[in-house]
Amino acid sequence: MDKKITLTIVSVIIILGTVCFLASRNLLDGFIYGETRNTECISKTEDKVIQGDYLQGLIEDGEKVRVFFGYYDCNPVEREDIVLYNYSGEEPLIKIVKAVPGDAFSLESGIDGGWNIIINGQILNNSQGEAYSLDRRAYNMLYAYEDNYGGVVPDKVYMIMGNQASGSFDFSKFGLVHESNLLAKAEIK
Repeated sequence: MDKKITLTIVSVIIILGTVCFLASRNLLDGFIYGETRNTECISKTEDKVIQGDYLQGLIEDGEKVRVFFGYYDCNPVEREDIVLYNYSGEEPLIKIVKAVPGDAFSLESGIDGGWNIIINGQILNNSQGEAYSLDRRAYNMLYAYEDNYGGVVPDKVYMIMGNQASGSFDFSKFGLVHESNLLAKAEIK
């Protein structure tokens, strides 16, 4: 066989191999994470160690998560996403998205004397199936949101929570958050 033809065949095989590798890598990511995602916008990926018990029962103190900065620049925020939230320029908080724009929300008296959050007609539960139960102070603050927004989460705004049924430093303390303050998506390693 001629050297030029051999070189051309080898070049084509290398190019096809590279294309197949990159395509399979994206398919594998989708398979691993159970979703199809656009990874082009991810500007940085890093592993972070969780400190604190905000997500206890889902992610324990000392466990690691993989964080994808820039993910939400080209992917939608979805209910149950684990996110890093920029709170007042302090160390980012890690929370779970519990309601997205367009979701109906309200508050109702719970059986334990607290107040339950209702999302789209269902009591909002943590990852263990326990209903979030808020005290009167949190109820008063959240009721203002319900009243002002007609019981619907507005565009570009999200309800994020910890995983403690009694609430933590989350929506029950600082209210709805704008998408511009969601720094990254996190996934359990």
